[in-house]
Amino acid sequence: MKKINSSPDWVNFKPGYPVPFDPFRDADDFHLDQKAGQKAIDFFSSCLCHVKGEKALQPLELELWQQCIVGHLFGWKSLETDLRRFREAFIEIPRKNGKTIIGAGLSLYFLFSQPERGQEIYCCASDRSQARLLFDVAKSMILKDEDMRKRAEVLRHEVRYPARDSVFRVISSEASSKHGYSSSLVVLDELHVIADPELVHVLETSTGARREPLIVSLTTAGFDKFTICHEKYDYSRKVRDGVIRDRAFFPVVYEMPEGEDWQSPEVWENVNPNLGKSISLEYLTREAERAGESPAYEAVFKRLHLNVWTDAESPFISLRDWDKCRGPVPDLRGRRCYGGLDLSSTQDLTAFSLCFPPEGEEPFYLLSWSWIPEDAMRSQRKRPYLEWVNSGHLMKIPGAVIDYSFVIEKILQLKAEYDLQGVLFDRWGSEHVRQALESEGVEMIQHGQGYKDQSPPTKEFLKLILSQKIQHDGNPVLRWCISNLVVEIDSAGNVKPSRRRSTEKIDLAVSGIMALNGCLVNPVEPPFQSVYEGKSVEQIMERMWL
Repeated sequence: MKKINSSPDWVNFKPGYPVPFDPFRDADDFHLDQKAGQKAIDFFSSCLCHVKGEKALQPLELELWQQCIVGHLFGWKSLETDLRRFREAFIEIPRKNGKTIIGAGLSLYFLFSQPERGQEIYCCASDRSQARLLFDVAKSMILKDEDMRKRAEVLRHEVRYPARDSVFRVISSEASSKHGYSSSLVVLDELHVIADPELVHVLETSTGARREPLIVSLTTAGFDKFTICHEKYDYSRKVRDGVIRDRAFFPVVYEMPEGEDWQSPEVWENVNPNLGKSISLEYLTREAERAGESPAYEAVFKRLHLNVWTDAESPFISLRDWDKCRGPVPDLRGRRCYGGLDLSSTQDLTAFSLCFPPEGEEPFYLLSWSWIPEDAMRSQRKRPYLEWVNSGHLMKIPGAVIDYSFVIEKILQLKAEYDLQGVLFDRWGSEHVRQALESEGVEMIQHGQGYKDQSPPTKEFLKLILSQKIQHDGNPVLRWCISNLVVEIDSAGNVKPSRRRSTEKIDLAVSGIMALNGCLVNPVEPPFQSVYEGKSVEQIMERMWL
């Protein structure tokens, strides 16, 4: 379709960086109704106002990139039916760039200005408190506009528009309670922290009875690549790049390209379309300086402010350093070692590691094994469990829960193969396994999950990795757990692995740290060597007479 040179600026603006989306591509069966698009844009400035900060109570004038999104979403129509073209939008931009304003404004435009009666508009996030952030902004906008305030009934968790039997609600994230909805607009706020894909699927299918529904995902980059958010992010880039042809999907992704200098203000400007407006250069400079002093916060800065998907929220160990420790592991049969057993949940990964203390100039050697119930593996297809099972790095156990007899059998097999000095374990949920192993002569050593027991070996684990004094065989399940490892730090500087903050599995990393602690607490003592060893009888006699 040929573009019109005399159009408003938003018509020919292309949103996204480094690759912008061109809505005119593949638009043969659609036309751009500029008046419809401009009407939606004008709603923001004529009916809505800023509710916070220096611009509070001032009209909400959209920036050009925001005008582009709103204008194209509501301006493109089918040549055949005149219904709106776009049914879904994925908007991934860094933090503090005006996502909330877009979500709140779109919700109110649907509520007050769309012709269809009985609109159902839902704002959802990982939990109700997160979803309320956007909802509360929308409520404040209503209360500050006399006309909307008169037409609406503003309640705690919903806004009603009785004249058109329409409603705007904030909802929690439990998928089971969302069946029966007939959604006109669904706004998914901070999609990267919505863990349950079923919630998204239920809300998507709830739009089936509507003629012109819209689903809008608003998010920054995440740190879990096995989520519905990353799936949509990947899909968005493929639609944007023309790999997938989906003319009803509107992708907007602002992200730092790989290889760019993350400390460059020019890069910040390209990735943050609202720089100088809702986010300041001074703020980003301070945050970048902080990130330059902390490798963990560097990942946070890249994710929140440059939209770089990372492997963990604040990774304790970089995969670059971990991969440097990969190397051939010698024949260790008969060698002294300690085990670390992390039983975790019967419905997910169970992990066991062996750590071999160095002999002479050798490094520590680390080997790991893991188990998963077959039913859990099937229900979590987005994780590469099947690939690891097929490669022999993950053991599949029939059924819905871990049968610990498989774990016990493997540990006893390893005991027969190596000089297993003891197994460190957390007493939670492990009594049966402890009794079974102790009855077979395995020394079981209790190891707590608090700072007292975890901090020394966790710090030493990092130190050994950075100095390449620990060596592993490249086990991909262990590598994945290492990439997910996030720690908690107390006021005294103690650290411990954090399952709460690590949104993916860290079980093998924890078992490896526990096994290392066995070696650290029980160091190898040099064997006793007599002063006479290796001496001839004459030398011994000579020494005796000295």
